[in-house]
Amino acid sequence: MTVRIRVAAAKEAAARGIELMTPGDLQALEAQVAGMEGDRLTLAALAEDADIYWSGKLPGVGVGTMLSLRGLYVVLYRTFSGTARPSFRGINPVVVDITDRRKRVILERPFDGRGPFGMATVIFGFALYVLGASLGWPEAGQVTAAFERYE
Repeated sequence: MTVRIRVAAAKEAAARGIELMTPGDLQALEAQVAGMEGDRLTLAALAEDADIYWSGKLPGVGVGTMLSLRGLYVVLYRTFSGTARPSFRGINPVVVDITDRRKRVILERPFDGRGPFGMATVIFGFALYVLGASLGWPEAGQVTAAFERYE
């Protein structure tokens, strides 16, 4: 949770008579927010910076293509995030309130895709490439060979 959101939540709760933090802690957070400089961080900007940094350092990673961190977001997160969120495709049960005491669980059809397992494999492989480029182990060729065994 960002500092700005914590401040807003504390103020909203205080307006309802609920104290989430002491007035001193709230003042300290407000001072921290007031002292922040620069543009607010956005996922797109961070991914673009990472793409520029990793382009040419990791196999296949480029800038402005589907083989980039921004592209990885589009392909993986948007495709598979529904399997990890409280939704009709999520891992958490989805219920409908019937009364204050009764709830109805909405049953789902069996998932006919690969689910989050395809996403996990790609992220794990990507992490191994980043680890190798950062720390020198494993070598990129070893990572590639390990995954090519299962084509």
